[in-house]
Parts: sequence; structure tokens; C-alpha cells
Amino acid sequence: MSGLAYMHDHDRLHQSLGPSSVILNTIVEKDAAYLVPRLRDLSFSVDISFQNLEEDPGTFSEGLWRRAAAAGAFTPMEKRAFGIADDVYEAGLLLAYLAFVTFCEANVMDSLSLQRLLESTFRLDLQATREYCLADDRLLEAVKFLDLGEGAGWELLQVEIVFKVYRLSITPQILAIYVRMYFVRSAHLSLCVLLVEVDVVRLFVHHLPQKVGPSS
Repeated sequence: MSGLAYMHDHDRLHQSLGPSSVILNTIVEKDAAYLVPRLRDLSFSVDISFQNLEEDPGTFSEGLWRRAAAAGAFTPMEKRAFGIADDVYEAGLLLAYLAFVTFCEANVMDSLSLQRLLESTFRLDLQATREYCLADDRLLEAVKFLDLGEGAGWELLQVEIVFKVYRLSITPQILAIYVRMYFVRSAHLSLCVLLVEVDVVRLFVHHLPQKVGPSS
């Protein structure tokens, strides 16, 4: 997320986020404390500087701006907000993929199946998604991972999905919220556990019906 936030802060969209878009400096478990993920696959990166948005956006971004126009984003500010929200939503799908593919039984879930589950079956209702996954033993470990830190993984997913739903009303202050999400090493896992500064996130998602995650 910090890498994506850096790109957005420097007027660039990634626009092709996926499992192959992240490279690690180590895959050795004992070196997990020194793990540094980096973004790659920048061939489809889009310039979202206001000057570029007011001029010819280029061939690679035509599809993005068609979707933006269809959603009602026409001004440079609206198009910029739409593009950033689109990137953040893709980051949410990547987070979900990493959680479910890593912790579920082999061949139980793939990226397309997971996206259909979230978007088509449950229409981005993460509470319903969590309850469904809890009832399937093959998906249980992924739920447990996202439940860590009082549901920090689910809350991060929730924020990223809300970016898609409310992308036309995003302000610079709201964009700054997701910059404050970060990775820290868990004392209980050799993997990196996603934690969220919950007090900041709640400023953005207070209107949602309820927090997704384990009951206290």
C-alpha cells in the first residue's frame, strides 16, 4: 500500500495490479523481518497529473476514462479520484487473493472465483462473505488470518472496497487515510500481518452498517 500511495502521490496510477505485480527481496522465512515488497509491471501506468488529464490521456488509458465517464467522472479532479479509487480497489482484490490462495487448501480458490464471490455473489458485502467462508472448512484459515488484529484484514479490505463505491466523492483528505495503513511483522507469525490504524480508518467508514470481523 505504501508503494501504491507513493505512485499516486507522484501522479501515477498502476492499473495492472495482480499477484505478479509484487516482488519480494527475500522468500526465506527467517528473514521475514527484513521483507520488502516492491511493485513492478508498470507498462500500463497512467499519468494522472492535472496537465495530462486536461490534454490527450493516451491510448493505454482510454478504457479507464471510458469507465470513468460512464460513472459520471468528467472533470480532471473527478477522473483523478476515479483512477486512484480504481487502483485501491484492485489492491483490495490482491489482498483478498493473497489471503485466500495462501491460507486455503490447494486449488480451492483462484483469483477469478474469488472476484466473482466478492462482486457477484455477495456484491461487496464483506460481512456476508466472511460468514459464508466461516461455514467452509477449506476457507477457514484465510478467515482466521483476516481476523487477526481484531479484524484488521477485513477492515482494510472494507476501506479499499469503499473507495470503489464512493470514488466520485473522494477528497484529498480521504486519499491520505489509506497512506497511513502499513505492514508490521507479527510476533505470532513469520508472515507480515496487515494492521490498520483503526481510529483513522473509522473516520472514513463510520457510515458502514457494522464492522466486519470477529465479535468481541
